[in-house]
Amino acid sequence: MTASVSGGINVSLALTGCASSLGNSQLVVSVAMAVIGSGAVSIGLGSFLASQAALEQFNRLYNQTADRILDSYEDEMEHNAHRILGPFGVSEILSRLVINDLLDAEGAALSTAEHSSTSGQVRPNGEGPMRTVGLTAFLLKFGQGIQAESAGVWFSSLATALGHLLEGFIPVSLYILTGGIDGGIRWFMALTSLLLFVCHWRRQQLLGRLDQRP
Repeated sequence: MTASVSGGINVSLALTGCASSLGNSQLVVSVAMAVIGSGAVSIGLGSFLASQAALEQFNRLYNQTADRILDSYEDEMEHNAHRILGPFGVSEILSRLVINDLLDAEGAALSTAEHSSTSGQVRPNGEGPMRTVGLTAFLLKFGQGIQAESAGVWFSSLATALGHLLEGFIPVSLYILTGGIDGGIRWFMALTSLLLFVCHWRRQQLLGRLDQRP
């Protein structure tokens, strides 16, 4: 998010700085909003395609893992689960109990999906709690570090596009409020410097917290 804000501000600064040489604040605003709008569409589309690809990959891995569980023997499933839980001090007996609970939870979710589905597709299609419970979701999340996205694909791409549009519009709005080139560019540079400083400070805070984690 910090990188996105910084990128949107830098684009607006370079664009309005060049357009200010034309000496017409209305033209500056028109050109800036056209470029920012097209950039928001492009970024939103890119975010949608990336999220869609990640969702398709998750569904493919989910189906492969579910098939492997169905074809596996009980000892093999217990070994896979204990390979994840063992390093945390969990005994083999407790790992076996965890596997049984996960299988029961996945079976209950599967039965619920069968009753509620009208198309007959019971595997994850991008929505529903089935992707987040059960042995399959457990092996994917803790064994391979893969989990379902919490937000929908459309919501994620729309939020990204609107965020870029807002980031670009806030600095450009200074030209509308001041009604002139000189005042707009001065306020723009002051606000941009402040926002970039805040973004950099926040980024350093987040990186510091990550470094302090054990």
